[in-house]
Amino acid sequence: MAEQKRTVEKKVRSGWPMLITAMLIIVFGLIFPLYRIWGIIVTAVLGVAAFLILRLIFPAKTEIVELPPEYKTGIAELDKALLEADGHLASCASSTTASRTKGSPLPSTGWSTRATRSLRSLRASPKKPAVCAVS
Repeated sequence: MAEQKRTVEKKVRSGWPMLITAMLIIVFGLIFPLYRIWGIIVTAVLGVAAFLILRLIFPAKTEIVELPPEYKTGIAELDKALLEADGHLASCASSTTASRTKGSPLPSTGWSTRATRSLRSLRASPKKPAVCAVS
């Protein structure tokens, strides 16, 4: 069974509304007299209105970001070792997948399944020791 990755949806705002608003404020500053208070107020109000309208035209995009696994055992060295082991397992899994696509015969991968189960159980309950049954 494949382990489910933790993902988070992240909204990324477009930078276009700010850039276009900045250009419009420069244009409004050339049109209205900025040496008078009403010219400054009109330019500011038109700039804010342009920005709000442009945010509706260029909405934020939603991206799905994968989070790395977290281990909270209370022992910093053990957490670091578990993260390193998780990285090694991921690289082994990717090399196993790559060699399977090439068609080469592989030895049994039961050890990686057991190791993945033990890391998953540690992630679920870090205080309880993980037990791997040897088959």
